Amino acid sequence: MTCCLICGAIFAVAAYFFHNIVVKGKRCTSDVKLHGKIAIVTGSNTGIGKETAVDLARRGARVIMACRSRERAEAALEDVKRRSGSSNVVFMQLDLASLKSVRTFAENFLKSEPRLDLLINNAGMFSEGWTQDGFGMTFGVNHLGHFLLTVLLLDRLKESGSSRVVTVSSAAHNAGRIDFDCLTKHKALGLGTSWLSLFQRYNDSKLCNVLFTYELNKRLKGTKVTCYSLHPGAIKTEFVRNFSSILVMIMTPPAWFFFKTPEQGAQTTLHCALQQGLEPLSGRYFSNCTVRNVFAKARDDATAKKLWELSERMCGLQPFCIRTECRRKEASVHCGDSADPNMTCFLICGAIFAVAVYYFHNIVVKGKRCTSDVKLHGKIAIVTGSNTGIGKETAVDLARRGARVIMACRSRERAEAALEDVKRKSGSSNVVFMQLDLASLKSVRTFAENFLKSEPRLDLLINNAGMFSEHRTEDGFGMTFGVNHLGHFLLTVLLLDRLKESGSSRVVTVSSGAHNAGRIDFDCLTKHKALGLGTSWLSLFQRYNDSKLCNVLFTYELNKRLKGTKVTCYSLHPGSIKTEFVRNFSRTFILFMTPLTWFFLKTPEQGAQTTLHCALEPGLEPLSGRYFSNCTVRNVYAKARDDAAAKKLWELIHCGDSADPNMLSFVICGAVFVIAVYYFREFCRKGRRCTSDVKLHGKIAIVTGSNTGIGKETALDLARRGARVIMACRSRERAEAALEDVKRKSGSSNVVFMQLDLASLKSVRTFAENFLKSEPTLDLLINNAGLFSEERTEDGFGMTFQVNHLGHFLLTVLLLDRLKKSGSSRVVTVSSATYSSGSIDFDCLTKNKALGLGTSWLSLFQRYYDSKLCNVLFTHELNKRLKGTKVTCYSLHPGVIKTEFIRNFNRLLKILLSPMIWFSMTPEQGVQTTLHCALQPGLEPLSGRYFSDCTVQNVNAKARDDATAKKLWELSSNTGIGKETALDLARRGARVIMACRNKERAEAALEDVKRRSGSSNVVFMHLDLASLTSVRNFAEKFLKSEPRLDILINNAGMFCEGRTEDGIGTTFQVNHLSHFLLTLLLLDRLKESGPSRVVNVSSMAHSAGRINFDTLIKHKALRLGTSWLSLFQHYNDTKLCTVLFTRELSKRLKGTNVTCYSLHPGGVKTDFVRNFSIFHLMVMIPLFWGFFKTPEQGAQTTLHCALQPGLEPLSGRYFSNCTARNVYAKARDDAAAKKLWEISERMCGLI
Repeated sequence: MTCCLICGAIFAVAAYFFHNIVVKGKRCTSDVKLHGKIAIVTGSNTGIGKETAVDLARRGARVIMACRSRERAEAALEDVKRRSGSSNVVFMQLDLASLKSVRTFAENFLKSEPRLDLLINNAGMFSEGWTQDGFGMTFGVNHLGHFLLTVLLLDRLKESGSSRVVTVSSAAHNAGRIDFDCLTKHKALGLGTSWLSLFQRYNDSKLCNVLFTYELNKRLKGTKVTCYSLHPGAIKTEFVRNFSSILVMIMTPPAWFFFKTPEQGAQTTLHCALQQGLEPLSGRYFSNCTVRNVFAKARDDATAKKLWELSERMCGLQPFCIRTECRRKEASVHCGDSADPNMTCFLICGAIFAVAVYYFHNIVVKGKRCTSDVKLHGKIAIVTGSNTGIGKETAVDLARRGARVIMACRSRERAEAALEDVKRKSGSSNVVFMQLDLASLKSVRTFAENFLKSEPRLDLLINNAGMFSEHRTEDGFGMTFGVNHLGHFLLTVLLLDRLKESGSSRVVTVSSGAHNAGRIDFDCLTKHKALGLGTSWLSLFQRYNDSKLCNVLFTYELNKRLKGTKVTCYSLHPGSIKTEFVRNFSRTFILFMTPLTWFFLKTPEQGAQTTLHCALEPGLEPLSGRYFSNCTVRNVYAKARDDAAAKKLWELIHCGDSADPNMLSFVICGAVFVIAVYYFREFCRKGRRCTSDVKLHGKIAIVTGSNTGIGKETALDLARRGARVIMACRSRERAEAALEDVKRKSGSSNVVFMQLDLASLKSVRTFAENFLKSEPTLDLLINNAGLFSEERTEDGFGMTFQVNHLGHFLLTVLLLDRLKKSGSSRVVTVSSATYSSGSIDFDCLTKNKALGLGTSWLSLFQRYYDSKLCNVLFTHELNKRLKGTKVTCYSLHPGVIKTEFIRNFNRLLKILLSPMIWFSMTPEQGVQTTLHCALQPGLEPLSGRYFSDCTVQNVNAKARDDATAKKLWELSSNTGIGKETALDLARRGARVIMACRNKERAEAALEDVKRRSGSSNVVFMHLDLASLTSVRNFAEKFLKSEPRLDILINNAGMFCEGRTEDGIGTTFQVNHLSHFLLTLLLLDRLKESGPSRVVNVSSMAHSAGRINFDTLIKHKALRLGTSWLSLFQHYNDTKLCTVLFTRELSKRLKGTNVTCYSLHPGGVKTDFVRNFSIFHLMVMIPLFWGFFKTPEQGAQTTLHCALQPGLEPLSGRYFSNCTARNVYAKARDDAAAKKLWEISERMCGLI
């Protein structure tokens, strides 16, 4: 699997960089206002044309939306007006496929509008048809129509002063060519109906755009009109609406990675239209808001002129003769050979991949260059590993600049060959070889000794050598660790005095971006003299990553130790390089990797640029110790700038004998002493106090664990301030004693006890239910209780985990609505500074319902730390989910407190810990940070943060890791969208009918929904959608037992090749036909129930669907075939049925109180794939699982359609991401929707 994992990793990295650096692109930065200006935007009812219109309207321009379809344009017009906030937007009909329509548009415009400041030639299409004037459709719309429009409006543009013509072309023009013979004879850029031919015609038309702009600029000389062509990027638009469904299905997944949104795609158009100072660049071609050079064919004067003159004649601006042969029958003429249609899809995918690779290679891979022109005469430089790769290229560059270069290499034979090559390429003879084997500490010392004897100075030390091996060095260290870090560490230390003596010198260490995936196991390093064990390639890669993290930490620590000297140091990522680095790899692996290297890897010369930048660029001294990539300083993750880890790594390395194991006891004693001193210094100061004087009359607060310690002190303070305090405790006896004490000390009788055992989820639910019945508001929830135990709860969870985190999690979630209704309320969770030693083992948590196993006291302490990390992560995630509400949340460290917390400790441990009491706070002192978070005004901007000593504190990376926090939340909450929908509806008080096929699975889900929703009004009724009899039985039973039906959620879906008992294709029957029958059988009850809704869960896959009615009638299935591609297509087709069914249902429900909606829930991690083969699961899970929503997230659009007020005018529409979306023409085809309805009625036996 290693090769597959590596390939996947390379693809993921490439996709990430390509999407974030190349795809998203730059934005138009102009702030120009356009009040009083008039702009025309063609093709502005969708995509980037629509986004362009929105932006221009926002800036105050009068925008003419020039579109062909009145229906689509008017819908877009309203949307543009709404989003721009401007009413000065109008629609004028323009069909670029008709020269008559172009002339009519121009005539109407010139009559009605006094000026024209911007003409945006944006419309484009891809079609095999012909215009009504007999021109090829792609040529006619993309070039000729725009050509005539521009020429007809040219005088008005000139009269309006500084105006612009912007023509949207494409980078596809690079693959274009213009066959003037074909264009003259056949009025088209090419013939042939294969998709490859159509793509070529599109490319050719885009070349026409660039040439037209180039020629137009020459003809506009002396006027104030300028013109520009551009590539907007690859855009997710409706451009592909005429593509075949297979092509759409193939292209859809790449669209999410490689395509811009229309709003991103409009930026270059807006840049050309609005950016000031572009006049000198008139006629040029732009991409990513930057002027670009084009190939010679796109700036050929003769071609541009010939195209212009031919276009004039074709438009009737000059006489034009053309042959009258019938183009459609002229099969013998081929203006470009057709390709095998069966190869088209593969060629298209190849083209998409090639474009991605091209941009990735040229923009990301090649990277920046070192721009320094520093000379190095009289300087001396050492370059390790300089007989090949970037080390050799570094040596060549330094030698060219006049430096004396010491090539420090292991192999004399290879080094001497490289030495001659370096001398030849650099033109310098001042290059020498000195033997250095970094896998031998003796060799490193010998090299340093020889160098110090022979060379008077050292200005540059380039620690470049690196390797990847499973062997060990002669000193017994892991080879990768020994060569990549330890040898360089010793070499640098031995030469440090000479570097200091030489003045402003530099140490440059070549690390790698792989350090981000590194970690340092100090235990393994101490015991085994290696960063890790294991001989798998995955283990070896991890060791390499770890060694590169060592490089960054070494540089970081070295910089601190060089303070006050003139020596500076830098670490860097050179990029992925085509070098001999992989020479130790297996033959299979090299064979696999070689093709990838040509696309994703730099040449050694390109890879050396960041090394040279760090070695030579003036003014880098303030950045000493930092990490560079692509000749730019970069921030690193917390682990790569961890002072403690850097120091520990430095001190661990003795480059000689290992530490005496007998010293371990002294080290432990020293550590205990240091900890004692630390606590004495930090906590004997007694900390800050809460300074808030807020009164809480009329407020209600819950404090868990309030019968003792800081919980009791919290309750006391809140009661003194006038709050009604609920003391939520487990032991009634202890709580009642504490209750009387709190009442007496606070002088308040408004304090009550309610029993809460956090070790019982049932108790938590009972508490929440009782509280919600008895108390009208909740202003403060103080999650204070905590314990330390090896036992398990009645729910089977580890006691420490459930009490410290899970119980509080459930309590907070159950009370969240009451908190929201109460206005500005707060959730305060008492954590601990020990969270920083915590970690969350999700595997253990999932399998064993505990944060860890083991009964040693060390294990128990670790579990406590882990639970406190859970508290901080829970608060972090809760804050994100509370955005837009008035509820805020905080976690905190109260200090080390003298409490009864240790009452469960054994006698020996109590004796050992008793001295700590002298360094601990009293409960009254320890409560101050809790009170600060609960009461201090103005903390709202700090919601989600962690506090200590009444002050907000930064937490380490693991405690603010979004992915971990989210995963913990989901695991704490706990198949599918339907279950999550049922859960939400039950929480809202609805009676929920869970209609499922599998009784066993349904009953398990039923109990879970009841438990999580806190509602018993949830029932299971059997429904097998693969049986029309079962559907009828379900409807009959429901109508007998239930008096009303307010919401019908048609959620079930499947993917299967079989047939049902009714002889109908299973995928079609389950996903469409049975839902159709169920809805019709329940329609009268829905109408009787008043405003009710039908929500049909479809999918965006409907856009790749099509309905073959002949096959449906003959075979009772949407298509035949059992291949996975056929099955996927079946699924897509059924989802199109769902959208069409909803559309038709909406029309038939006119005049009733029932509305209906279809929706795309998103890609969701559900049991949907349970019928997939193991092979397909293996392929899909690694590729897509990271991009899928949780069921709870996936249910949101369903809930939006079911519950959102005011959606009635949108009945029949399709939703995605809780927003109404436009669909392709085939999904709003009234004739197809009606035909599907009638066939479905016949198949169900309704007619």
